[in-house]
Amino acid sequence: MTVCTACVGEPVKLAEPEAAAKSAHLYEVPLKAAGSGLRTEVQAGEFQIVLDAGRALGGQQSGPSPVQAFVSSILACTQITLQVVAGDAGVGPLGDIRWTAHGVFDTRKLLSNTDTVPHFTSISLHGEVQGALEQAALDALVAGTKARCPISQSLRPEIAFELKLQRAAA
Repeated sequence: MTVCTACVGEPVKLAEPEAAAKSAHLYEVPLKAAGSGLRTEVQAGEFQIVLDAGRALGGQQSGPSPVQAFVSSILACTQITLQVVAGDAGVGPLGDIRWTAHGVFDTRKLLSNTDTVPHFTSISLHGEVQGALEQAALDALVAGTKARCPISQSLRPEIAFELKLQRAAA
């Protein structure tokens, strides 16, 4: 079975050889967690991640909120996937990238149980790439990255996901 050293998680283990061969690139991401109040401590492999609600919701704000962690996960996955895509295109690894991210979601269902859907309506990432790549090359990397990032590809189709890259000012 092929092991994806770039992936975090464990290969899916299937008993049937034929099914196992087809699943050589499927990975499970086992996590354990314990929660108290609005705080959750997640064990992700050798790492512990603390997620907590903000004080306005009654949390202690002892870690990022789950929605901040969600957008952070998309951003980090985009960074990793971008470097893989750049390597495959023969232009990587890229230099340092400074990112900004912006997500918008409707809080009405969460806060007052209205008939709305509590999902993100948009997530936007903007990266400034150090180096000499022209904008056309950066645009090609955006297309490949958006197509291959497993976290952004997991978004629902009605969520507008935007990724922009530009060369950083010298």
